[in-house]
Amino acid sequence: MELTIDIEKHKCNVGEIAVLKLCGQINQENVPILEHAVNKVYSQGIVRLILDLENVTGMTSSGFGLLINFTQHPNAQKGICLINVMDKFRTLFDLLGLSDRLPIFPNKQKAIEHLDK
Repeated sequence: MELTIDIEKHKCNVGEIAVLKLCGQINQENVPILEHAVNKVYSQGIVRLILDLENVTGMTSSGFGLLINFTQHPNAQKGICLINVMDKFRTLFDLLGLSDRLPIFPNKQKAIEHLDK
């Protein structure tokens, strides 16, 4: 299954925040698609990201590895977080220690409030 990504931009007190709405699987085949989308947003000067996982149907170790890499990107210090994470993924995030690096919020508004500081 392919991965599609829709990008919304929101103006806030601290600048723009990009919401990447992911649909499909995040696997070895699709990792470059997500990586390209994030790098494209960063190249536009947007350094605060929200990844919406509501429509993500599966994630392999390659997908989790990419998310770990995102947390190590210099721009990630400004803020990157997740929303609409299914319980099956949340458990894995907790086991991998990603929940500490990638805050998880129940919805877009809560994530924007967190990043707009």
